[in-house]
Amino acid sequence: MYDKGISGTFLLILTAGLAAGQTSKNSPTFHFFQYPDAVKTALYGVSNTNVGAGWYVDVNNVRHGYVAGKGSFTTIDDPNGVGATTASSVNSSGTVVGYYDDEFGNVHGFSYSNGSFEDVGPPGAPASRVLGINDRGQMAGDFVDTDNFLKGWIFDGSTYQTVVAPECTVTQVSGINVNGLAVVEGTSSRGYRVSFLYDGTTFTPIDVPGARDSIANAINSAGDVVYSWDDSLGRFQGDLRSGGKHTKFENPACTGGTYAQGINDHHVIVGFCILQGQATRGFYITY
Repeated sequence: MYDKGISGTFLLILTAGLAAGQTSKNSPTFHFFQYPDAVKTALYGVSNTNVGAGWYVDVNNVRHGYVAGKGSFTTIDDPNGVGATTASSVNSSGTVVGYYDDEFGNVHGFSYSNGSFEDVGPPGAPASRVLGINDRGQMAGDFVDTDNFLKGWIFDGSTYQTVVAPECTVTQVSGINVNGLAVVEGTSSRGYRVSFLYDGTTFTPIDVPGARDSIANAINSAGDVVYSWDDSLGRFQGDLRSGGKHTKFENPACTGGTYAQGINDHHVIVGFCILQGQATRGFYITY
């Protein structure tokens, strides 16, 4: 079901010296990606204009957010952060969202557009993250409430909706598409991570078959969902849910795990891979 090459319009730059990764008969062709001179790189999101977003760690062990596309790289560091910014998603208008650590170690969500940063998150929350944004500007994420419980949220531009997954002790809203359909991940009372589709009213379970933990990370306008999931041995792999069917995939070179994080409307999936020796590299594939 996967293309053997990459989309001709996908403009992220391949890592120098790293061609497409090894694949198995059950895997698409992986293309590794590295921010220039970075020690570690991860891709978390990809827009419908084929711009990627994620984080990288520099030689001083400082984590930075970034966007990459059209032959260019841009570091995204929130000015209120202390050496730790993650860009989790970017939409077609170029608005970047993510989160940063402040000087006290608290996490805060942000949006970045036209050169300006703005804190984002439910009012009064001690900590929050923005995990997704769609092309309508709706955002999704999680926050710690005043009772120290982690809950999800959806922001429509004026109002924050709190989201709590059924029978879960922890909830996060990882992504939202232009139709307002969100992917929600929670921790069940048994301690396993479970996933749902959420339409603003109803939660529909969408766990990966046979998985110990199912972590739905992103959804596109067609309703295709990408996951990171692990088996009984704790080995993380990727999964695509398209048309109600699941396709699992991994890269054999990713001995520390294959993590699928983002998806767009052009059938591009992005994520990160932990290679032997704990080297982290971003990847992208098409389906």
